[in-house]
Amino acid sequence: MNELEQLERNRVTKANQLARATYDLTLDEQRLLFLAISKINSPEIDHYKEKGAQGELILVNGTPISTFETTPFSVSAKEYSQIFGVGINSAYTQIKRAASKLKGRVITRLDGDVVEEINWTYKRRYIEKEGRIEIFFSRDLEEFLTNISGNFSTYQIKEIAKFKLKHTIKVFEYLKSLDPRKCLHKIEIGQLKIILALDTKSNESFGNFDSKILQPALMEINAGCSSMQVEYKKIKTGRSVTHIEFQVLDTSRDRVSE
Repeated sequence: MNELEQLERNRVTKANQLARATYDLTLDEQRLLFLAISKINSPEIDHYKEKGAQGELILVNGTPISTFETTPFSVSAKEYSQIFGVGINSAYTQIKRAASKLKGRVITRLDGDVVEEINWTYKRRYIEKEGRIEIFFSRDLEEFLTNISGNFSTYQIKEIAKFKLKHTIKVFEYLKSLDPRKCLHKIEIGQLKIILALDTKSNESFGNFDSKILQPALMEINAGCSSMQVEYKKIKTGRSVTHIEFQVLDTSRDRVSE
């Protein structure tokens, strides 16, 4: 197995809570983050496992910090170029720009009336001479990315390699998080927009959302993804479309869900 084949088999594994949470990331930011996440359980992170139990706290200047938070997950321009088909000359510029923007990116979770925001990264390190970026994930993400025993989704990084639209990856991950024992899944349009970090208070018509976001995302998934095929239908309440019902044909055994 060559280097690219091994890289393509790396798996992005997340708790379903994270897959269904709200965050607004560009295509490049998602690619960089998820390629880094795919390294968490890869063979090259043996040095992480040697540090002891995941979640162990160490002291840095007297402040307790998780070993997860202090472990770098490296993404090189070469890897990014190989996986996502980006020109090698522009790959480092893309991942550097994406990494720089991550310092202001958060995940939003709702728990009743409580809104919780979690940072994606603790810090980012740029090794320009080697053409790579090191991502240090926030300690708060540890429970969603490591030692997950149930209610999680997993897929090979190559599954999202052909996606060109930022919303496609998020729709794909949401669909991956659904119960694989069921074929039909209904969701209220407002809730789907929240997951996609879209403005739910906008007066934009469903037709615009359907033609600009939903249809293009599902077309990319059906054309470029080997693990699922998706159809959907619109459900009306009165005269208005209020829900979407997805019909998901799971063509792999990649996911474990609730």
